[in-house]
Amino acid sequence: MSRASERKVADRGESRDNEADAHVLGVSLRPVVEGDEAFLLRVFASTREAERHAVDWSDEAWDEFVRMQSEAQHRHYTTHFSPSEHTIVLCEGQPIGRMWVYRSASEVRLLDISILTPCRGKGIGTYLIRRLQAEAEEAGLLLHHSVELQNDAAHRLYTRLGFRPIATHGLHITMRWTPTDAWH
Repeated sequence: MSRASERKVADRGESRDNEADAHVLGVSLRPVVEGDEAFLLRVFASTREAERHAVDWSDEAWDEFVRMQSEAQHRHYTTHFSPSEHTIVLCEGQPIGRMWVYRSASEVRLLDISILTPCRGKGIGTYLIRRLQAEAEEAGLLLHHSVELQNDAAHRLYTRLGFRPIATHGLHITMRWTPTDAWH
């Protein structure tokens, strides 16, 4: 997505987590395809911005660290959650993020949802998560997601959407949403 397109999404107002706005924005998903690697790395890097400011590394060292972490995450998801659905989040046809979902007979697991920084806080993530909640509810399945312990904004979002913490593993908290916790 061009910087101008990112600004267009960002300039739509401060309607925090308003799923109706996300729908109006034309949010959709498409499968990850060959050629998306640079965009996916950029999205991943955007999720590590706070860490970037905490270390005194050269740009080259930071870029290498982010690349290695992104590759490790990709290996983990494809090894432990296969088959899964890895998609690009689009807004008015322009890529603004990614979503990775694993589905089994017993659960829907949101492995990752990441939106580029200028497009956050517009209801896009809420819209996509609520779509997953509706899918899980219709199928009578649990919906799980892991959140970093230090990510307070994510904790607030998932708690507001009805997720409950169920376990802590290393630096992450596994949260669960059940159809009986449906939002009202």
